[in-house]
Amino acid sequence: MESKNAAIKLVESLVFGNESFNNAKVVREIVNNGQSIKTLIADITGQSNSHIFQLIKDGGIKVNGNTISNHTFVPEIGDEISVGKKLKLKIV
Repeated sequence: MESKNAAIKLVESLVFGNESFNNAKVVREIVNNGQSIKTLIADITGQSNSHIFQLIKDGGIKVNGNTISNHTFVPEIGDEISVGKKLKLKIV
């Protein structure tokens, strides 16, 4: 069992560097064609608009480090969006 754990740690360090799998973040660069943040994130994640609306209402989405509450907000080039703890998007 100890060798299995050592192998897992080795693979994590090779793939994620100093971060473990649980702390890894997915960073994606995306182009926004004037969509609201709700529609943009729903399209990318495959989740429903109502789920994303609730996520925004609960403070689960940040733009440039600031929690947003307006679901009609339109991200601009250079904006960094955090969805939950693991998904980061950058508008290009």
